Amino acid sequence: MPFNMTVDDLLNPTHSSKPRNHLIAQVFYDMALIEQYGTGIGRMFDFCSEANLPMPEMANFSGGFSISFLTTISKDTGQFTGQVTGQVTGQVEKWIEIVIKACDKPLKSSEIQGLTKIKHRETFQRNYLDRLLNEKWLERTIPEKPNSPKQKYILTKKGKALLKNGQ
Repeated sequence: MPFNMTVDDLLNPTHSSKPRNHLIAQVFYDMALIEQYGTGIGRMFDFCSEANLPMPEMANFSGGFSISFLTTISKDTGQFTGQVTGQVTGQVEKWIEIVIKACDKPLKSSEIQGLTKIKHRETFQRNYLDRLLNEKWLERTIPEKPNSPKQKYILTKKGKALLKNGQ
């Protein structure tokens, strides 16, 4: 996120677009990966609205910015509710399903990451494994030593119920 810009600034439809790194932004534009500067956040919110999904949560922190797309699981069926236009939600649901099914036995973080085919370790840890832990679907086998090289992850009762209810 550009310096001196807040999340509230991004939500203002008339905010000015200030790429943090002009060279990278220009490469993305030249490769047609973006159509214009400053429209991505608004389009993401529009897609969520059209799909009747909760708006993404955004956070600005020292040196970075995060955006989290929220999915919900039906308490009755254990199935994901709502769909987002495009690939993102389908990919997220797919990796959650893969991990939930695989973690009926203890697995190392690297083994789980390999199943999901997410290549970047820190991204996998921060955006995926931490989410599964926060949702209480997985737990550490050595909770008192979260950084142990022998650490593994296994389904919780909540994770087993999710698996049993139709995953």
